[in-house]
Amino acid sequence: MKPLKLTMSAFGCYAGKHDVDFERLGNEGLYLITGDTGAGKTTIFDAITFALYGETSGDNRKAEMLRSKYADAKEATYVEFSFQYHDKVYNVKRNPAYIRTKQRGEGTTEEKADAELHMPGGLIVTKPKDVTAKVEEILGIDREQFVKIAMIAQGAFSKVLHATTEERISIFRKVFYTDGYKLFQDRVKSDANKQASEIKDQWRGYEYNLGNIKVDVNDHEAIQKLSDAKLRLLSPDEVIEWLKQIILADDTAFTANRESSTFIVDKLAEINQRVGQAEQDKKARDSLKAAEERLPTEVTACNEAERALNAEKAKLPEYEAMKSQITEIERSLPKYQELQTILDLIKTYEEKLAVEEQKVVDLEKSQTDGAVALESAKAELKALSDTEVITESLCGKQDALNARQTGLDALNTSLTDYNRLLSKYKAAQADYVAKSVISSTKRCEYEALNKAYLDGQAGILATELQDGQPCPVCGSTEHPTPASLSGEAPIKSVLDEAKKTAETAEAETTTASNHSSSLKGQSDTKREEISTAATALLSVVAFDDITTALGAALTAIKTEKSEIAAALAEQKKRATRKKTLDESIPSIEKGIATATDGLGQAKEQIVALTTQIEADGKTRDERSAELKFKSEADAKAEAVSLRSRQKTYEDALQAAQNVFDTAKAKAAATAIEIHTLTAQLVDSKPLDLDALTQEKTTTEATQRTLNETNQAISTRKSANET
Repeated sequence: MKPLKLTMSAFGCYAGKHDVDFERLGNEGLYLITGDTGAGKTTIFDAITFALYGETSGDNRKAEMLRSKYADAKEATYVEFSFQYHDKVYNVKRNPAYIRTKQRGEGTTEEKADAELHMPGGLIVTKPKDVTAKVEEILGIDREQFVKIAMIAQGAFSKVLHATTEERISIFRKVFYTDGYKLFQDRVKSDANKQASEIKDQWRGYEYNLGNIKVDVNDHEAIQKLSDAKLRLLSPDEVIEWLKQIILADDTAFTANRESSTFIVDKLAEINQRVGQAEQDKKARDSLKAAEERLPTEVTACNEAERALNAEKAKLPEYEAMKSQITEIERSLPKYQELQTILDLIKTYEEKLAVEEQKVVDLEKSQTDGAVALESAKAELKALSDTEVITESLCGKQDALNARQTGLDALNTSLTDYNRLLSKYKAAQADYVAKSVISSTKRCEYEALNKAYLDGQAGILATELQDGQPCPVCGSTEHPTPASLSGEAPIKSVLDEAKKTAETAEAETTTASNHSSSLKGQSDTKREEISTAATALLSVVAFDDITTALGAALTAIKTEKSEIAAALAEQKKRATRKKTLDESIPSIEKGIATATDGLGQAKEQIVALTTQIEADGKTRDERSAELKFKSEADAKAEAVSLRSRQKTYEDALQAAQNVFDTAKAKAAATAIEIHTLTAQLVDSKPLDLDALTQEKTTTEATQRTLNETNQAISTRKSANET
């Protein structure tokens, strides 16, 4: 970047507008800005850096501190910078936020931070952040890198020297555009690392598969070969060739074992067939022997079952009699229902009769209790007739006591106010005495200082008197005894301060005196008011006796008011009771009349219910005489019992029949089984089942060994092929 021109307005230490034309410095590419301390060298660096990045070249000055404090209020603050980069010219103008005078009216306003960048093609970029981003894009460096390489501000060169290696690498890479070489270097390194990683993965996979190779545990040579392969004593090609040999040998062994297995399968099928025949022959002979031993027992059981069946059939007449009894009971059930209806009616009437009889008892008691309560209420009401008169008298006494207490409370308040005023008066009087002493002291001090001051002034004039010259005070030209100059005379300011202090003390004394007099008048007036009120309320003349008399009067009123309040509460209870009695007496009288009417109706109902119960009782007795059982429930219970006995007989008969049929069928089946098995075994000869079983077990073990061997070979071959 080559700087062309810099314009600063009201910026930093430059109050007005200043231009720096860098083109006049030539094309050497290196400039020295020199001057006295405070001449504004660093401000030029700040202006260039601020124009490009919106920040200063150093770390101590912020953008909001850039407006010159020496500038005119109406002067605008901004920086404009032109520079050349890759043969293209750019112009950037930027201003910080600051307070300026309003162009119209009075007062100030805030100027917002702003920026604009004019590009070579005519494009204009605006807004501070966008301009900064575009500058970084054009120059390829940010503000921190710019202040380290584009210009060396005072104290900044050491930052470049002391920057870390990584920081210097980053700076120089951007300056000399070596990012491509760095990218190429990283790409080659990444590819090399990737190839090394792939080779490592291949070796890891090779070693993993070496661990999966399977060899015969009895082949010691193969075990040694595998150990050599894992120790990398054999090359991968040698290992592959060796594995091919193992797989070929396993193929040969697997084929030979499979042929042997086919022969064993055929032999085992023949043995199984012979074993099956031997087992069937043995089972038939065992079954024939068991049937021959079982038949006599089954024949005996059949005969016993037949006798039990005949015994159950002999009970048939008793069964028919039970059926007749059940039929007779079922025909009589409706009569039991009619009888139950009559019994239910009688029970209902008896319950109603009991209710009416209890009602008569209750109503007679209500009549008696009502009469007693009515007489008692009327007597109590007569005794409470004077309640209103007593209450009115008590309320009058209470009002009089309240009025007297109001006057006494006001007198008590006045006494409190008087005591407060008296305390204030005594304090004010003491304050006046103290301030009077201070005022007198300050006045004496001032007069002494004033005399000393005047004497001192005379001494000063005397030093200037000359014989034959008139005295400026008296006009005399002769000065026989001039005043001497005293070294202890106060200065004028000390004298004025003493005078001011004396006058302040006198003013405070006057104020304290007025305040004390005012409080004295107020307390005397309040004392006269209290004496007048005490004479009217307490008949007390001596002022000192008022407090005692007032306390006694307040205590007496409190006692009287408490007694009257209790009496009023009692009269209130009596009034409430009187009101209750006035309301309850008509209710009691009405209750007595209602009880009398209800009593007559209840007695009539008792007579009607008694007559109905007697009539229904005769009908009940007639129906009961016609029936065998006491109730329908008893009849049904008997029918249920008969049906249960009937069912028991039927179940026993059926069970005996079932036992006989089963025993008969079982004996017949056994006889048929004996005949069939005898015919089946006429021409058969017994086989040696134990010998055949032993031969089968031996053959199966041989087959199992071959299968296990082939399974091991197959597993080993599959692993090694993988």
